[in-house]
Amino acid sequence: MPNIIVISGVRGPLTRRNNGDWLAEYRRLLDLNNVGIVGSTISCESTPHVQTHIFAMHTELFIKATRLIDSGPRAKTWLGIVAQYEVGLSTTLLSQGYNISSVLYDQRMKTSYFNGTCIPVERKGADLLNPTSWCDIKAEEVRHRVFMNCIFGDL
Repeated sequence: MPNIIVISGVRGPLTRRNNGDWLAEYRRLLDLNNVGIVGSTISCESTPHVQTHIFAMHTELFIKATRLIDSGPRAKTWLGIVAQYEVGLSTTLLSQGYNISSVLYDQRMKTSYFNGTCIPVERKGADLLNPTSWCDIKAEEVRHRVFMNCIFGDL
């Protein structure tokens, strides 16, 4: 059984709101190719990882992964917490033989899981310091993305 985890400050679902239709995309990706975690986006900052503003995981896998992460030393700073939990979830799952996925990655890269290639930046002026393609999302893609963690000025 999958869990959907959403942090505060997230807006959505932006599309497919009737009867929880947006859940189908997360579930479809979670059930393919040994995927352990699905989110809206994958960041390639530091190490490739699913951004955890919203994500889906099977319950038993979530418990297993967080126990592995919690068995190590505790983070003491905000960046340490991000590294330990946001990046740590994906790296723990990858090290256990699972794949990671995102709705945007599936849409742009035409593959249901991260294959080691980050999404290329398409627009000039996109924020290259955080290569998530957040600042590179086109308005027509937002309609297909379901959730956002910020508002874009050019939409």
